[in-house]
Amino acid sequence: MRDPIDIVDLVISVSQRERGRGCIVMTHQVQEQREWAAKLGEKSNAQHIDLLDVLDANSSQAAELVRYTPEHLFDFLTEQAEKDVLIVSGIEFLKATWSGMSDAAQRFAALVESRQPRSKPALVFVMAFDKAIAEYPFRRFRQHTFVVDQRETLAL
Repeated sequence: MRDPIDIVDLVISVSQRERGRGCIVMTHQVQEQREWAAKLGEKSNAQHIDLLDVLDANSSQAAELVRYTPEHLFDFLTEQAEKDVLIVSGIEFLKATWSGMSDAAQRFAALVESRQPRSKPALVFVMAFDKAIAEYPFRRFRQHTFVVDQRETLAL
């Protein structure tokens, strides 16, 4: 059994990475995801946005957002950032729109892995467990953690 991960320390470390400035936390309780991500943001001094809240707040932006590819999503999130780390929850509806793209999960994971220092903010996604992303072979920066199961983290 592995030692539990201090998720607050991990979020802080993601912003300090030279390369690979992204991370994904896989949840199993989607109903509690937004609150947990918000609490993580508070404890790590990171900004939190929930994509469902963004949709509720602006219907014209919602129409545009649901057509986003993984690449468009990263551009959109860069524009939303006010802090060095952005924690993003509520991505499941967008992932559902990607179901017609056979390689969307792999493209998303590759973007998380390849996030560069000039690409601000560092991104931490809190999302429902996704087998394709969990099994993605993160090989470029083996010294970094890119996917974490929330059940393997210390309590907030």
